[in-house]
Amino acid sequence: MSEFVFLTVEGDSFSRGLAHGEAFRQAISESYEFYVSKLFADQQMSISELESYALTIRSITQEYAPDCADEIEGISVGAQLEPWKVFLLNGRTEILNSKVGECTTLYFKDHAILAQNWDWLENLEALSVIIHHRRSNRPDYITFSEVGMIGKIGMNQAGLGVGLNILFCPHELSGLPTHITCRDVLDATSLEAARQRLLDSEMGKASHILIGDSSGSCASFEFVGQTRHEVVIEQEAFLHTNHCIAADASNSVVGLANSRERFSWASELIHSEEKHNLAAAKKILLSRVPGPSAINRPYVESEAWEGYRVGTCATILMELKPRIFHVKRGPGALSGFVSYGL
Repeated sequence: MSEFVFLTVEGDSFSRGLAHGEAFRQAISESYEFYVSKLFADQQMSISELESYALTIRSITQEYAPDCADEIEGISVGAQLEPWKVFLLNGRTEILNSKVGECTTLYFKDHAILAQNWDWLENLEALSVIIHHRRSNRPDYITFSEVGMIGKIGMNQAGLGVGLNILFCPHELSGLPTHITCRDVLDATSLEAARQRLLDSEMGKASHILIGDSSGSCASFEFVGQTRHEVVIEQEAFLHTNHCIAADASNSVVGLANSRERFSWASELIHSEEKHNLAAAKKILLSRVPGPSAINRPYVESEAWEGYRVGTCATILMELKPRIFHVKRGPGALSGFVSYGL
């Protein structure tokens, strides 16, 4: 299959979640079983402990982002799964915090382009979807995410886009989980409002979240456990991989040679491009220089999970001025980009 499945949903948060759950019922169950039986096994948490953790996620989401909580409740009804299981999926990053070097994210101010590779386990490529959300009271938006999850990489009708990179830091859950936070910022209609939603999401996660707008402005936040650092962005082209680059957080995450090598190679590619436009972003994210510096990564055996392969599951480019969302499935040039407009 050369394209991700695309779905359009509409109505209030619960109704859109319900449609999501109904459309991908089997896939959501498969994703839940894969995470619980395979990936979460290393965490040595019993089912009752996972349920308790998920109920904490539910409570936090109801407090900080009630619309997101309603959407997840809708997914659970549509998927015919207990709600805690879907909340668990939406908090999977906070549970795993696994050192799998993944994702290269960039923003070009001149052309207002936010783009990234999503690198993760090959098994999850087939369990990822694109959903267009139509709403009457807030901006429409498009998200690329794993089934059952309400956010990851997205763009809304107001010209705001969001991307992310995992960071690695032991932490306790206390704020809104990363993927739910990425969905929550798409309710904003300005960069400052989106920035405030990030500030209001509190800590208790380990990820970098990048938001950009159609006017050529962006904001970068590194959440490192119980601290949060905003990166000062002065250059025209902004780049992030999987280590901290904020001046007051550079030593917070260590031992990530793969991330630093990718950052160095991507920086060279950015500097070599005369124009920082869509073509340049695509060229950089499709770069497959051999070795650990590869930005677009073929599937290779995972060091963290024996028997599974890690690579670039998707490449996403968002043109925020014309509101066009470009997606390519899988690593390399095995498939072409498919475009969706808002």
